[in-house]
Amino acid sequence: MLFLYNGNEVTILENVHVAVLLLAGGRNSRMGGRKKADLLYQGETFCEHIAGSFREAGLSRIYLSVAGRATGPPGMIMMSSPETNLSGADLVDPTGKAAVELSPLGSTREGPKEPSLMVPMVEDEIPGQGPLGGIVSGFHAIGCDALFVSATDTPRVDAELIRTFYAMWQATNRKRLCVAETKHHIHPLFGIYPREVLPVAEKMLAEGDRRMMHLLKETGAGKLYFENEALFENVNTPQSYEHLVEGSRREKASASGLPGCPLDDLPETESASCGGPSANGRDPRVICVAGAMGSGKTTLIEKLLPEMTSRGYHVAVIKHDGHDFTCDREGTDSDRFMRAGAYGTAVFSRRRIFIHKEEEQSRVDELIGHFPEADLIMIEGLKEYPFPKIETVREGECPISNPEGRFLLVTEEPEKFEEDGLGFEDIQEIADRIETRLGTKSPD
Repeated sequence: MLFLYNGNEVTILENVHVAVLLLAGGRNSRMGGRKKADLLYQGETFCEHIAGSFREAGLSRIYLSVAGRATGPPGMIMMSSPETNLSGADLVDPTGKAAVELSPLGSTREGPKEPSLMVPMVEDEIPGQGPLGGIVSGFHAIGCDALFVSATDTPRVDAELIRTFYAMWQATNRKRLCVAETKHHIHPLFGIYPREVLPVAEKMLAEGDRRMMHLLKETGAGKLYFENEALFENVNTPQSYEHLVEGSRREKASASGLPGCPLDDLPETESASCGGPSANGRDPRVICVAGAMGSGKTTLIEKLLPEMTSRGYHVAVIKHDGHDFTCDREGTDSDRFMRAGAYGTAVFSRRRIFIHKEEEQSRVDELIGHFPEADLIMIEGLKEYPFPKIETVREGECPISNPEGRFLLVTEEPEKFEEDGLGFEDIQEIADRIETRLGTKSPD
């Protein structure tokens, strides 16, 4: 099966059967007892919204994990036996009432059973075991090689995120558990759990251990990094729900225009507009070197610079810092000006320029524009941007960048991945790949 991600075809392997398990258990105590799965977002319940996002992403085998029949949202179908196929004859409402269908638009209506639109429930085998118990029950009830697990109280999860995560996982060892990670958190309730973790999870439950972070540690889980922490934010209090609804209103109000493309909050669907002059809106001189923290990005650029300059390239480097940094020395004149209240300073001599500005948002295309003389601009970071990119991957880890534009992995184990890969010491060969990408060297 194929789906499109940012214009690129990504294959869902037919021999890898991935089902989606939406976790809707829990007591909803922080929400005052109100069921989070029933809360409305953009005209749909949370459950309908996230199920629709998975369908849009190309994953249609969707199940809802609940603590019991009474906890499930209305309009869903309880699985009375561990069926693995969604046939109309098998989907029977145990109450004896008419089955209720979820339409693609999120409204509910009674009518002919359409298997692709039905979401059966999977009841926890042993109540009170938390998400780990729900995942174990899911594996017992569903015939699949892996479960794509997501909580229903993260309504900002959308089809683009799901596709990106699936493509990143598919590029790794598909028998390895992978979960999402952001700057401040690991997100065990957004990840792909291969069936190989089931014995470990069963053993943990038998020993009274239901902590998800322990499962990640015991199985050597991989972590796929994402910059936008808000996508994974749990809506589990009245205040966080009010914040979500207000944010949705603001997004609708500003939907007619996008004021620039900030470095730290670039909407993926608009990312092609951020760049220098070229036919597709991106500067053809730009190559990103992306990867996880500590994966060797800076070292690789240091080794590439003398190689590229020896080939006659005039090279500039831009570094994206996902945190914050100090760029001036304390006590210099420019530092004193900033401390006195200037929002920006500039220092120049006959041979060099230094500019320091405080900005809430910086545009990558403006930074690129400061280097009109460069033949090659290497950007360290920006793993989620669609620029052409090389990703550095350390042993035992997996790629975490947006796969669009990624043309090379630099890793200690290039044979592990299906993508084109080279080692960290293959500097001349990496430089050849860059020249090919720039169009200054003909492919072999």
